[in-house]
Amino acid sequence: MKTLSVLEIGEWAQDMILRDDDSLVQQIRTRVLPRRGVWADDDEIVITVGTQQALYLLADLLVSTDTPVGMENPGYPDARNIFSSRSERIVDLKVDEGGLVVDAALGGCDYVRDAQSPMPDHRDDAPRAA
Repeated sequence: MKTLSVLEIGEWAQDMILRDDDSLVQQIRTRVLPRRGVWADDDEIVITVGTQQALYLLADLLVSTDTPVGMENPGYPDARNIFSSRSERIVDLKVDEGGLVVDAALGGCDYVRDAQSPMPDHRDDAPRAA
């Protein structure tokens, strides 16, 4: 492994304040998303520092105080907290061993945060490495 100088590290580890790293966006657009059946232009991809920031941005953009948001219960507490900070209408959705229970409660939701569909490798019930 090559030891990098401070100048070399500064080259590849820049803080892109006003835009995302073009190479990373290109790799996500051409290699990661198509494998998941998603196609997007470069300007439709936003790189976040993690799940919490992504959920916060979604809540900020899509949810108002009267937006009904379905949340799996039990589910990811941070997601519930983030969406609850925007909406007073959080709808508890049942989860069983097969995942989200599809019932009448879904009909009253504008958005649903389902732990199993957006990121299978980050499911709340996914096995963790010991």
